[in-house]
Amino acid sequence: METLFVAIAVAILSSYLTYYFTRKIRLDAEWRIDKLDHYNKLITSISNMSAPDYNYQLALNEFSLAMNATSLVAPQSVVDLLQEFQYDLKKLKSDDGVKVAKERIRQIILEIRKDLNISPKDNTDTFRFQFFAVRDKIKS
Repeated sequence: METLFVAIAVAILSSYLTYYFTRKIRLDAEWRIDKLDHYNKLITSISNMSAPDYNYQLALNEFSLAMNATSLVAPQSVVDLLQEFQYDLKKLKSDDGVKVAKERIRQIILEIRKDLNISPKDNTDTFRFQFFAVRDKIKS
């Protein structure tokens, strides 16, 4: 009789643990997908600011919305860099301002990759990043 209770307890515990860990893995995966979606919108908005054929004011509005949403899910290191980048945008008129903004974007990308646990780990000394702007040259 005692063996029966032990077997039942082990079966119940085993079922619960299986459910718990499966649920945790699924929630972690969903969280990662949501976070990646926020980062994708953020990077797209920054990219749009550098596109020559894109309305800069619209891109700035998209960036503000994406930054606010990303701030809810990103670690403090990413949020701090985004706020610094927002400050850098005010100084873009000079060549120095452009260089600072480009470096800040590189830092943001590195922190996002770190947050997403991209492997292998990036070498911060050699990591380079630049947006590629695609121009619509199709004539009707």
